[in-house]
Amino acid sequence: MSVGKEKASLKFTLDLADKGQQSLYAREKFMCAVRRLAVGREKIKTRLFDAYVEIVAVSDSEIPDDLLEDFHWIRNSLTKKEPKRHGVILGRTWSEGRLNATLRGMRLHRAVEITERILYLAEKLQALAKSPK
Repeated sequence: MSVGKEKASLKFTLDLADKGQQSLYAREKFMCAVRRLAVGREKIKTRLFDAYVEIVAVSDSEIPDDLLEDFHWIRNSLTKKEPKRHGVILGRTWSEGRLNATLRGMRLHRAVEITERILYLAEKLQALAKSPK
């Protein structure tokens, strides 16, 4: 094997390893989100709030390209509405935030759709971790 091919092969192997490490954080956070959705005793909207808190810090660079569309769909579906509730408490201005505003008006079937998509993405990330490199 020539030195050029060796370097290319090594770079490809390192790229695969980097991608696995890159999505490790996303995989962990999505599994935490699934746990929140599965074992919580609260209503589904409250569990979705908790699940979103788990995945909010996951960045696009931590999600494989073929799953980005699903990731964006989840994020956009949970932050679609502009906050309408504002106020001042103890001299500080507050807003309910996009997540609360969206969940407040969400129908049950939509909440279930989002929950299913979170589970789907968590399963895909888990499968990628188990696939041979």
